[in-house]
Amino acid sequence: MAGSSEAAGDAPPGWESVAARVAFALVALHVADDSFVQPRPGTDARDHLVGGVVSLVALTVAFVVHPRLRPGARAVLALSLGLVATAGAAAESGYHALESAQAGDDFTGLAMLAAGIALLAVGSMTLWRSRRLEERPARRYARRSLVGLGLSVGGEVLLEAAAETDMLRAVVSEGAGIRSLREALEARGVSHWITAPYWAVTTGATAIFAGRLPPPSLEDVVPRIAPRPVLLVYAAHGQGGEDLNPDYFAAAGEPKELWRIPEGGHTGGIDARSGEYERRVVGFFDRALLGGNRTAP
Repeated sequence: MAGSSEAAGDAPPGWESVAARVAFALVALHVADDSFVQPRPGTDARDHLVGGVVSLVALTVAFVVHPRLRPGARAVLALSLGLVATAGAAAESGYHALESAQAGDDFTGLAMLAAGIALLAVGSMTLWRSRRLEERPARRYARRSLVGLGLSVGGEVLLEAAAETDMLRAVVSEGAGIRSLREALEARGVSHWITAPYWAVTTGATAIFAGRLPPPSLEDVVPRIAPRPVLLVYAAHGQGGEDLNPDYFAAAGEPKELWRIPEGGHTGGIDARSGEYERRVVGFFDRALLGGNRTAP
């Protein structure tokens, strides 16, 4: 049921689909008129033909796929084509006066201008609706009791998510370690000098290509989870900076628990100690949701 309601929320309303398709058709009408019926004097016929065919094919694709896209993609498509159509019509007609060109480009230019404005309106409304659809689950789940279990990178992401929102009542992270140069500089011993250059290059390249700063150090993140409980699990023979979990535990606020698993490797706790794993994790969540934050035995 949840999947069907979510899919229904993605489907465009009838007015949006009709308005967008009519606008696409008006833009296509102008392109066909400008390229084939009344080409502008002094322009190579081949340029008109190629440009017209390419534009009409693109508009046909947009006409067909628009209703099948997710709300965000529909908004981007409508806003992009609306901006191009509006700018193109304004450039052809003049910025301050709409006049018929000598080539006979009269009403189709005005139609494309109207279509561009309509697409901008449709795209804006779709974008607004998509934001509402994204916020609706957050408001619904905010009234519920949510807990989270994350492994490896998932555990790192979960810790940061818990620090940024109060929707999570409790979190269990297994195998969290080094995400960037920030944590690599906190490593101990020889590994500090061995891994730091690698993480410096990786962090710098990721920041450049992603266009965003590296994530904060987990040692700075975990204190913000309190007063909600956190359980940090790591393997004695783990990898990727798992041995930093005691530092994360020391930085975290109460209530908190730390479990070092002697056997197994990275995220291998549930296989190495399946019975104890279930008892500890389920018990931890039970205490967080049902009350009482006493430490597990």
